[in-house]
Amino acid sequence: MPILRYARYPEWAALLANQIAEDTLTKTRVYNAAADTYRLLRPEDMGLDEGTYCFSIAPGANSVISFRVPAGQGISFYGFWVKCDLGCGSYIQLKVNNVKRQEVPARFVYNLQEDFILLFDQVVFVSENDLVEIVVYNAQTSTVSCDFFPLAIIAGKAKQLLVTT
Repeated sequence: MPILRYARYPEWAALLANQIAEDTLTKTRVYNAAADTYRLLRPEDMGLDEGTYCFSIAPGANSVISFRVPAGQGISFYGFWVKCDLGCGSYIQLKVNNVKRQEVPARFVYNLQEDFILLFDQVVFVSENDLVEIVVYNAQTSTVSCDFFPLAIIAGKAKQLLVTT
């Protein structure tokens, strides 16, 4: 299997991310024995255009990303990258089948030196056909243009994930 390397992660975080990737593949094989690889989540995996990392976030709670996990695939979410200030009291939620599974204060992430947070204590595995929704709450009084993306591993068949082995 490929070893996931992250430019700005400490080595211990890369080791944990690799373990999450292996666990994601193992869990995906429960319902798809042909699953043979994993990689980082891409915008196209969530029904977005390639390279979509910037969103316009209106004041209040906004469903920014919503998609169903394709058959034969599994995804483990373990953090967020946030490159904008959404104001005091802002947050990011990950919902699976309309149940909140992760929540993190967005301003806290923005104020971190690295602009991302790793939630190794809140890893969320999402199975095939599950509905995933990412809600962002903008506490500002105006619309904010925000670079934002979930940190996640997707597992499945190499041909489905467009991975060459």
